[in-house]
Amino acid sequence: MDVIHRIVVHRLPVAVLVAAGVACISCSADQASVQSPASVTEYQTTSGTAPGVRETPQPAGGDAPTCRAGNIDGTIDSTQSGAGSVMRTVRLTNRGPACTMYGYPGVSVTDAGGNQLGAAAEREGALQPESVRLDTGQSAHFHMRMSNARIFDPTVCQPVDTVAFIKIYPPNDTGSLSLPATGAACADPSTPFLFTGAVNPG
Repeated sequence: MDVIHRIVVHRLPVAVLVAAGVACISCSADQASVQSPASVTEYQTTSGTAPGVRETPQPAGGDAPTCRAGNIDGTIDSTQSGAGSVMRTVRLTNRGPACTMYGYPGVSVTDAGGNQLGAAAEREGALQPESVRLDTGQSAHFHMRMSNARIFDPTVCQPVDTVAFIKIYPPNDTGSLSLPATGAACADPSTPFLFTGAVNPG
């Protein structure tokens, strides 16, 4: 049986062999077309409807999980006023296991009852955020700016003087922490008066 098999294969017409080769090449091409790309940018997904939180692309090769609000202490390092705005530097210190922050925090202001006042902060500053690894006790910081609500058209801004807290969502987290603050906000949700930069080390 082995000899007959070899003779049959040897005498197959050239046209058949060529067709078989073409089919094999086509099969390989089809397989290549459905293979996964060499690298894929992953996104950290969020759940719920936390105001001011937007997904931020995560850097490849991170070796620590995303920092969570429950493990973060917040402080306002400095406050400066000028040009119709109040600038604040906010420090976020990790009290839990090693974690990573990457991107922009979600920032809004609330009244004493925790009700959000106006729109959440818009992003400004660096277009390429830096990945920040925080071991236990280490800190990151970001800068935020709050425009004086009194410089806007009051019929549009609808200014209110009931700001009691700054509410902060660490990047890519739906948990939050609140820091005491005062000031005036635009109650109108379509008037941007808050702005935040990305987190940076230190």
